[in-house]
Order: sequence, then structure tokens, then C-alpha cells
Amino acid sequence: MKKIKTMLVGAAGRMGRRIVSLSKNSNIEIVSAVDSQESPYYGELLSKIVPEANDIIIEEFNSKNVKDVDMVVDFSSPFLFETLLESAVKHKKPLLSGTTGITKEQLKLAHKASEKTPVFYSSNMSYGVNIVYNIIDQLSKMTKDFDVEIIEFHHNKKKDAPSGTALRMAEIITENRETTVEKSVIYGREGLVGARTKEEIAIHAVRGGDVTGEHEIIFANDGERISIKHTSSSRDALALGAIRAAEWLYLKPNGFYSMEDLLSSDER
Repeated sequence: MKKIKTMLVGAAGRMGRRIVSLSKNSNIEIVSAVDSQESPYYGELLSKIVPEANDIIIEEFNSKNVKDVDMVVDFSSPFLFETLLESAVKHKKPLLSGTTGITKEQLKLAHKASEKTPVFYSSNMSYGVNIVYNIIDQLSKMTKDFDVEIIEFHHNKKKDAPSGTALRMAEIITENRETTVEKSVIYGREGLVGARTKEEIAIHAVRGGDVTGEHEIIFANDGERISIKHTSSSRDALALGAIRAAEWLYLKPNGFYSMEDLLSSDER
């Protein structure tokens, strides 16, 4: 496969920097680095913060530049997501996004855009997390009478809560219980809230230190408890998953894709 000339949006962020570093051993070539003017690295050479990087300037997003790359990879902010979709469609370039905090309305727009260009979205690009999704799917079908609680733990710089991963876990469970996240999920507890109902699923968001990501799903019944836990010790698992997904997406026809599609593919 030829080198895939890639625009990386969120290049100066924690995930962006790991993608830049690890992509040197892949078919992904970062030729355009995008970040906001609020970034302390805005206007600097990308190689200044990632020694393995090309000498390209970190600049703000410009839709015109999309025509000069083969694809766009996004790990930035939900505020830019719709603009990226519009640009990807306009220039017929694949878009891969792992940005968290994306709304259901934005996901609907992503599905619509995927009719005209390949779009890949997953809130977590880790292979391990997506394997856990499959386990939860099977387990939740067999434990419909169990109480379910989700605990997610992330670093103190994370801006959204709960995590996209925790929400996806809740979504899988509610789908198997014929309900919705909106109807059944609560976020923490405070005060005299009364006894837990069978329908509710609670998500607890913990923030502190430099924790990359930790998710625990608890299925509790009288006299027994099942706990599934995934821990990310570094962002490399996420970054490597994103790089592999980008390579995979580049060869795909128009359509909406996720890590579930990649994991079930013979090409992974």
C-alpha cells in the first residue's frame, strides 16, 4: 500500500501526538497538522513536540487543505465534527474520528455523510475495549434481571463525562433490555434517592491524575456479582488501533464503519 497522506486534526493533543509518533511505522503519513489557536503549540513545528514528525506547522483547520490529502483523522473536539464531515463530503475524502462527546444528532449526520464518502467513528479505538463490547453484548442478554453499574476513571484533563466508552457500554446493555440510555441511565447518586430500581443503569465518572482510561462493568444479583474490567496503561493501544483503522478505511467504499466492523473483518 502507498503512503496515505493524512491530515491529523488534534495533532498537538495527547492522542494526536501518539498517533504521529507511532504512524512512522505504518502506511499513514501525517502531512497536515491541525489544532486550535488555544493550543500552546499552535504555530509551532510538529517536530518540536514529536521528534519523529515531519517539519510541518501546526495550524488551524482550513477546509481547502482537505483536497490536498488522502484522508482526515480527527481526535479533536465535537465542535469541529460537523465541519469535518462537510469538508470530507465536499472533497470526497475518508474521515476517521475518535473524538469523544459526539451527540446522537452528530452521529446521524455522520451516517448521512457516509453515503457520499467513507466515515469511520468509534469513541474508543482500542481492540481490547471493543472485545469487551462484544462480551457485554452477550452477557447482558443473559443477565436481564441483574443490576448494572458502570464505573469509568480517566485523567484530570478529560473534558467530557461520562466517557464515550461508558456510554457505548450502557447503550449495548439498554439495547438488549429493550430500553434506551435516555430512559434508564442515571449519572451518579446524591441525597435520599430511594431504593435502586431494576431498570436503572448508573454510570459513575471518576477523574484524577494521569489515568489513561479504566472501565468496570458490574452485573450484580442476589448472592453473586460479575465484574468485567478493562484498563488502558497507555494511549498506545488507542493510537495503534486508530492507525490500523485508518489504513483499513482508506480501501473502503462509501459507508459508515466502526471498530466492530474492523474486528469482524478478515483484513484486520
